[in-house]
Amino acid sequence: MGRGRTILNGFIESGVYFVVIASVLAFGTVEGWSLALMKFFCFGVFTLWFLGRLWADGGGVFPSGGNPPGGAFRFLGVTFRKTGLGIPIGLFLALVAFQMVPLPKEVLEKISPGTAAFYERTVPGYGDRAPESFGEFSAWLLAESDELKSTRQDLSAVGERIRFEPLPEADRWRTLSLDPYQTRERFLRLLAYLAMFIVVVNHFSGQERTRRAVIVLVGAGFAIALFGIVQKLSWTGKIFWYRKITAGNPFGPFVNHNHYAGFMELIIPLALGALVTLLVGRGRGRGSTGRGGLLSRDDPSSLQQMIPKLVLVAFGIGILLTS
Repeated sequence: MGRGRTILNGFIESGVYFVVIASVLAFGTVEGWSLALMKFFCFGVFTLWFLGRLWADGGGVFPSGGNPPGGAFRFLGVTFRKTGLGIPIGLFLALVAFQMVPLPKEVLEKISPGTAAFYERTVPGYGDRAPESFGEFSAWLLAESDELKSTRQDLSAVGERIRFEPLPEADRWRTLSLDPYQTRERFLRLLAYLAMFIVVVNHFSGQERTRRAVIVLVGAGFAIALFGIVQKLSWTGKIFWYRKITAGNPFGPFVNHNHYAGFMELIIPLALGALVTLLVGRGRGRGSTGRGGLLSRDDPSSLQQMIPKLVLVAFGIGILLTS
């Protein structure tokens, strides 16, 4: 069973790395196909972790077998680390879900008068007042040119002849969200992020796993920054030198350079933390630090300190080139 758990933990850890790196390489995961794959793998890694915890002896998730700082709780036979974020995350998800619940007109008017007024203006038969006429819509949609005046007048005449019957009571239930489909899509995306958050918080609880995560993520960030610099200096109008971009301001694998900057804002603190760990360890003396930091200091300290510095330089050059 010990070997099986080791293999399973390897799959879970590799799955987390794959989701992060693949989401970046998939042009920043801004298209429908990449978003769908990202959510699929997030839920897949979470399912693998959850089933593994059920299979593990005692249901514990911590390598030491004890509770982490702040305690833990059990749910469905699995032990979860307490983060202090459960209540705000739950309230936020409940708020998003509530916006997709159909509400009667009377309730909607009290909760969000602006939303109810919008439905009255745009949904035929929703309220007591008639919606805006087609004539007014045409005047707004069509350009103010002489050759289109006759077309505007024709549409206005048609709009004035149209009358709308009140909607049945069942059809007057509307959601707070003006676009429930997009709200559902964002809600599923939030659940995927939450699933990955739970896996990371609970799985990467040991020092060795945390050290590997820092090395992998900082290394991936360095590689992406280096690739972005090379691609910028040899720019051909194509990402990865094969996908043509007709709009936007791409950098590296991202279709928007702001997305690259946001990714670097997440990775740079990890590189800084690694550098500070090495500097603090050097100040205390190699003999006293041993393997207590995020990065092993068995190698010469000068080389270990040079690597994070080079990474930070590459990050900085990449950010400057995005401007």
